[in-house]
Amino acid sequence: TLVETTHWLAPAYERFHEGRIVLMGDAAHKTMPFTGQGLNMACEDSLVLATVLAENFDAATGEFRPSTDFDEVFSEYYRIRGEFTKGTQENANRLGQFQLPP
Repeated sequence: TLVETTHWLAPAYERFHEGRIVLMGDAAHKTMPFTGQGLNMACEDSLVLATVLAENFDAATGEFRPSTDFDEVFSEYYRIRGEFTKGTQENANRLGQFQLPP
């Protein structure tokens, strides 16, 4: 074989956060480059995360509401993004197998 190709598939996470540390983009859902979706998904992640955080932010005080449950907020971010990113990862993996068979 002139060129050997191996495909390392990143694991799909069951959540994108631990405490108040939240993963986005490739850190949360590394995707093979065959679909060119890495930057797009990172931008979508940032928009969704900003939206769920903003829903719990009090603009008048400049602080999060005292009742904010960050575990719940970050779980909502995952609920919105998790399945979509898994599907994108799977599509990229299939396309990679077609473009560069092992």
